[in-house]
Amino acid sequence: MKKPAGKMNALFLIMLIGYVAASVLLSMLMQRSMGIGLLTTLVIGELVVAVPGIIFLLLFHCNFAEWVPIRPVKGATIGFTLLLTFLIQPLLYFLNVVSQLFESNVAADLLTKVDDIPGIVLILVIGVLGPVCEEVVFRGILFTGYKRSGRIFGAILWTAFLFGLFHMNLNQFGYAMVIGIISAFLVEGTGSLIPSLILHILINSYNVLQMIALKFISGFMGDDLSELMESADTMMTPKTLVMFAGALLIPATACTVLAVVVYIAIIKREETKDHIMRILPFSKKDDGVEEERKTAIITPTGVIGVALCLFMIFGFEKVLQMIGL
Repeated sequence: MKKPAGKMNALFLIMLIGYVAASVLLSMLMQRSMGIGLLTTLVIGELVVAVPGIIFLLLFHCNFAEWVPIRPVKGATIGFTLLLTFLIQPLLYFLNVVSQLFESNVAADLLTKVDDIPGIVLILVIGVLGPVCEEVVFRGILFTGYKRSGRIFGAILWTAFLFGLFHMNLNQFGYAMVIGIISAFLVEGTGSLIPSLILHILINSYNVLQMIALKFISGFMGDDLSELMESADTMMTPKTLVMFAGALLIPATACTVLAVVVYIAIIKREETKDHIMRILPFSKKDDGVEEERKTAIITPTGVIGVALCLFMIFGFEKVLQMIGL
């Protein structure tokens, strides 16, 4: 495939345009009471991510198993992935708290809006469907395509950056990008999407389960969940957030170091340690690809995609307010 990164950036841009168009259309339908609920919006949002990727594979006659690698991994790898998921939680919490200095907790806000939807449905949609669609596209199709530029480490960072931006808010950008980096390293280290799927599903499902537990507790105490969350938000002053972030910094650092150790154990068992070491920027070893054969990952369509994401983050809501949506 010629200019693979250019095609991947174009695919990302198409996904983005489709997502923006769907967001505007669904917002209009919801305002006009057309029977479009938030659950429908969530499902359509994930399909808008997945469908362009599947069409790309069909259009270019790509081998699905090659572009979406789902091969069995060793049992120990699954166990280490579970441990790795647990160990990165303090880092994700830390990034979430720091981001709330600039924007409210988007995930918590979303879950309070869907508290009338059965918990099992939320787990299936947010905890399973979302990660499956996103991993197939970002760590499967896009990552595979960007790697064909010959810049594997660059592909890891770029797909993670785009994954963070695609969440369209500053609150989720930081920890989504970290999840993207870890997930891409898992795929590259195991040759399979299974570990990254496990990690992503566990993280999303855990967040949903937390909200279900809060809903149960608030109901038991006779409180309204939305009011409880609003009360918690008012308590989260910048000073409180800074103190909370400071308290999380040490456990986040320690657990991240342990997570790196666990990842090394994974790539040793999968016999890919030498390969991973070669693709790191500080490695003195040749990565097996001649420099002149490498192509750029960042292309004009990629820049346009990033610019559109930034507009969605900083200007989209203002535009919607101006046109009355």
